[in-house]
Amino acid sequence: MLKFRSVAVALFCTGLITSFGAQASQVDIYGKIDAGVLTGKTRHGAATVQLKSGFTAGSRWGIKGVEDLGNGYKVGFILEQGFTIDDGAEGGTDQAFNRESSLYLDGSFGRVTFGRLGTLGFAQSTGILRGAVFGVTHGASGWASGTTSLHFSRVDNAVAYSTPSFGNVSVHAMYSNGTNTDDSENKWSKNNHYYGLGALYRSKEASGSVIFEAMDYKNETGIKHNPLYHLTIGGYWQIGQIRPMAIYQYQWGEDRYKQHTAQVGTQIKIGAGTAKLGFKYITRKVDGKGTLIQNEKKANLWNIGAGYEYPFSKRTKVYGFAGYVDGGKGWGKGTCLKTTNLNGYQIAFGMVHDF
Repeated sequence: MLKFRSVAVALFCTGLITSFGAQASQVDIYGKIDAGVLTGKTRHGAATVQLKSGFTAGSRWGIKGVEDLGNGYKVGFILEQGFTIDDGAEGGTDQAFNRESSLYLDGSFGRVTFGRLGTLGFAQSTGILRGAVFGVTHGASGWASGTTSLHFSRVDNAVAYSTPSFGNVSVHAMYSNGTNTDDSENKWSKNNHYYGLGALYRSKEASGSVIFEAMDYKNETGIKHNPLYHLTIGGYWQIGQIRPMAIYQYQWGEDRYKQHTAQVGTQIKIGAGTAKLGFKYITRKVDGKGTLIQNEKKANLWNIGAGYEYPFSKRTKVYGFAGYVDGGKGWGKGTCLKTTNLNGYQIAFGMVHDF
């Protein structure tokens, strides 16, 4: 099935490019490959060494195109699929384009986008997250999902709108009619819905964003049915060769938890490359009937990470990274002691190539 799907996608791409070429539209195939060696050890686990795909940037390939409709209007699309370079596996089961599949319309009114999209507090073409030193990658040092759930990742059946920039500020909104499905067999009241609203500031020297997000989890039962809210504020300021960065987030939900997360750090141009250094702290308190963490109502962790990227060319770079995370309270006991993103260290070396 995988081989057939890969062939089908390749044929589709060829036909698509040929078709758009006949219309004199701009269509590009692009991608990124990140391959490296990752070694790590949890506090109560054995040391591991693995060939790792996408540690600093998810490996992906994609097709994007745009057509000028005239009178200031443009229509475009992005179709992007992830994969793992170490074993060639596709990024999502039964998804031809798991990272993003979007169609958008640009005009004087702004941009409207439809499809499978990255949430405002995540990445992809619709994300406006700012201030995270390592983005949403780099293991425990990243602004990642997983145990500490710092973003809502990607959602299906979404529509997004962004205004034109007014004084370097644009407003962004997104809604998902069903984060995984909105088919005819499910009522609206039974779908999980995502809501996002944010503002983005961009100038030559600085950029920052304020984002409010909510997921209502209507398809869940019990206390997992309750909504979860995120408020995220972050940004950076370029000062010569130094870029100080900071980001803060507050999460809350009835019978879920209250969580505060902050990260400060910097990116510094050293020689031809860029050094990155970040410190992150998270504290969580279980709310009401929320799920306990190793029988504890409280948990916290701190993390420090440092890395360096050196470009061989405009499209190829090598990187090195080291990070350490230490969990406390609930995150410092039981099975959490064997979880890499809660306790232990990671060291990575690798290469990234863009095409």
